[in-house]
Amino acid sequence: MIVRTILALSIFAFAGCSSSSEGTGSASAEKPSSAAKPSAATVSASPSGAPSAATPSATTSAAATPAKRPPADAPFVREAQVPSLGGADVIDECTHIGGSYVSCYAHYHSDLGAVQKRYLRRIAQGLAGPRKDYSVGPGGMFDEGFPHAEIPGMCDLSKPCGFKDASGEHNSAFQCLAKTYQALDERDAKTAKAAHELACKCDPKGGDFPAYLESEAICDEQGKPAFIAAGMPKDELDDITACARCDKAKGRAACDREIERLKTSDAELSKWIADEQIPRCQTALPPQKLE
Repeated sequence: MIVRTILALSIFAFAGCSSSSEGTGSASAEKPSSAAKPSAATVSASPSGAPSAATPSATTSAAATPAKRPPADAPFVREAQVPSLGGADVIDECTHIGGSYVSCYAHYHSDLGAVQKRYLRRIAQGLAGPRKDYSVGPGGMFDEGFPHAEIPGMCDLSKPCGFKDASGEHNSAFQCLAKTYQALDERDAKTAKAAHELACKCDPKGGDFPAYLESEAICDEQGKPAFIAAGMPKDELDDITACARCDKAKGRAACDREIERLKTSDAELSKWIADEQIPRCQTALPPQKLE
C-alpha cells in the first residue's frame, strides 16, 4: 500500500492552490551531483517497496496562490523550487533531479486528479527520453553511488515474487524498476532486462510509472515490460520538459506547442496546460532560503 500521508502538503500545492480542481506546480533543471544525492536515511520503503513517510516529500509546502492571474502574454518568471527548501509543489518534485529521485512515483499513486496524473506521466516521458530497448550507452551517472541503493537492493532476481525476509518484502515493481535503472547505469543490459521482466511479472499494476526521475522502464497496460517514451520524437520530449520546468527562454513556446499537440489526443490536458501550467510559470515566487 502506498503511504499517502507523506504527500499531504505537496498534494495540496498541486491540487488545491488553484481556483480550479486541477492545481499547479513548479520545476528545476538541476542535475545530480554527489552533494545533491540523498543518503539512504532520507528515504525508506513501505512493505510494498513504495516510497514511505521518510521521503523529503514530507517537508514540501504549498506554493502561494497569486491574487489574480497574470496577463495572458506575461513572460515566464517562475524560478525552479528546490523541494528540500520548502515552497515546492508536485511539479517541482517531478522535475527536480537531485532530491528524492523517487517522489514522483509516490505522487502518481496518490489521490491527485486524473488530469494531473496524466501531466505527471507526460513529464516522466519528457525526462526519460526515447529509450526502446536495453542498449547500454556511456552510463556512469551514478558512478559515485546509486541514490537510495537499498531500493534496487530489494529486487532479488534469485527469489520469487513476494519473497520476505528480515529486511522486508522483495521484488515489488518499484524495487525491480529501480534495479533496471541501476543496471542500465552500470552498463549491465542482462540484469536490466531480467529486473524489468521480474517487475512486470510480480507487480504489473505497480509498474505503471517509472520508479526514479529520468528512468524509462515501466509495465504497459498488458503488464508487459515497456519504456514510457519509446520512439517519441526528441523535439516533443524537449517541449514537455521546457514547459514543465517553466524555462524562461523556451518554455512559453514549448507550452504553446504542447497545447496544440494535445488538443486532439487529450483535450483536457491541453486545456489544463493553458489554464494552469502557463499561469503558474508566469507567477513569480519569493526566493528560497537555505536552511
